Amino acid sequence: ENFQERYDRARSIVSGITSNDTLANVTSPQNKALKWLVCHDRISSSLIDRAARLSSLSGSGLPPLPTQAHGSIIAGNSGESQVLRRYALAVFFYSTSESGPWTEQVNFLSGEKHECAWHTNSTTRESFPFGDFEPRGFLCHENVTHPAGAIILNDGVGELGQMHLNFRSPNNLTGTIPLEVGHIQGMTHVGLQYQKGLYGSIPATIGNLVGLQTFSLLFAGPELGGVIPSSLFTIPTVEYITFQYNEGRFSFPPSINSQGNHSLLGLIIQSSGLSGT
Repeated sequence: ENFQERYDRARSIVSGITSNDTLANVTSPQNKALKWLVCHDRISSSLIDRAARLSSLSGSGLPPLPTQAHGSIIAGNSGESQVLRRYALAVFFYSTSESGPWTEQVNFLSGEKHECAWHTNSTTRESFPFGDFEPRGFLCHENVTHPAGAIILNDGVGELGQMHLNFRSPNNLTGTIPLEVGHIQGMTHVGLQYQKGLYGSIPATIGNLVGLQTFSLLFAGPELGGVIPSSLFTIPTVEYITFQYNEGRFSFPPSINSQGNHSLLGLIIQSSGLSGT
């Protein structure tokens, strides 16, 4: 396939969530993620190349990639939304590897694996909702209650119910939480704990996660803080928001318009240097 055509197509897709100036900066996590997408991500590359082949057959310009399959992830073939999700996860990886590699890469950036397989189950502890193990990384599971815990999906087998970004044990995440985290399409749960090397603030783009159900940040280091984005409180599906035992100073936004959110069941903010009213 024409490498330049693939690169141009990939850049046109991701420029919808990342500025061209940022993509052009060769030291940025976004630039590194784009290069990974084009050079090493076989799933995204195959989707982009397939669109190129269709355009050559039709004689027209590059057609759009297929839309996300409704509620399923069959063979990793989910179109443009999957390319964006894999790119956003790659940006998260590079952005939080600022001071060195993660303790465990947990299958992140495995170009031949569906992103639902970008996790390991190496941390053992009884944990809700995963049963008797604690997966670390990005994982998906069926939206079904099971006696033994959630059924973890790895390579698109079965109906997709929920997506978790789950780092609830130390893994040497260092750097900032990038804006692109708010564009991990389909993500329903974010859990970050014991990641002392994160700094900056929670990006306001978190409000783009329209299906988000829970957000928890615990035991973060002293350099992560700032105003909690008001957009987090307005997500119509969010049920639990937790900020506990963080060393940094967080504050409420000046105003919160959560009138349209009838799902919020719990708001826990404790020992996080909270200020504001």
